[in-house]
Amino acid sequence: MPGNVAFVPEPNQYRGIFGPGTQPYLDEIDRTIASATSGKIAGVFVESVQGYGGIIEMPPGYMSGATKRVRAAGGLYIADEVQSGFGRTGTHFWGFEADNVVPDIVVMAKGLGNGFPIGAVVAKKRIAAPMSKKFMFHTYGANPTSAAAARAVLQVMSDEGLQDNADSVGAALLERLHDLKDKHRVIGDVRGKGLMLAIEMVSDRDAKTPDKDTTTEVFEACREQGVILSKSGPFQSCLRMVPPLCLSHEDVDRVASSLDLAFQQAAERLKP
Repeated sequence: MPGNVAFVPEPNQYRGIFGPGTQPYLDEIDRTIASATSGKIAGVFVESVQGYGGIIEMPPGYMSGATKRVRAAGGLYIADEVQSGFGRTGTHFWGFEADNVVPDIVVMAKGLGNGFPIGAVVAKKRIAAPMSKKFMFHTYGANPTSAAAARAVLQVMSDEGLQDNADSVGAALLERLHDLKDKHRVIGDVRGKGLMLAIEMVSDRDAKTPDKDTTTEVFEACREQGVILSKSGPFQSCLRMVPPLCLSHEDVDRVASSLDLAFQQAAERLKP
């Protein structure tokens, strides 16, 4: 019988269908298990902080609540830490730690190699054990060069205190983003933690109308100044900031001033 994949609404605290809060989104997990599955599931994938979705942080209690519901239905909790792992959120090494969750499986990549191609999967012993007698092979598996690069990256992160740096510098940058929100009405929301932040643009703050055009103009104006951001979110109305973990407090001033100028230039360019 072919497998089935069901989706639940993301607990987006700015744009989610139930607004801010946690319980309604957990209730949707219960409803989906009851109505879209046999009642027994294989598992759930949760991106601890959504990356390309526009830096959507899971609200307090969501990951732990999802874990309880999934395990009660016989499934595994699988944490996607490809973007949020390796100290990027500052307060914790892994995003799921913010909610005191111990996943059954963790998938990781990107930050592990600092640009060098590598990915990894970590699982609890009882889950991995059945695979011990299976033959598994893929072309780039167990690459010794990638593994050596990953070990070096982890050592540098520890030696240079890059998780603490992400926490400190990220908090300073987030504060500056809030200042920009007070100044520019086109900014509907700023969010994130550590060095995983986002600005969401709207043409109407009350209606939260996505503003893709302003996002594009600000993106291009920043690029012209040498500040590279990423457009993301379901409406391409978010500017995503996931800079290197070695970003300094001195860099914050440049990023904030570049963004301020970019918003001013975008407003001029989009004048009717």
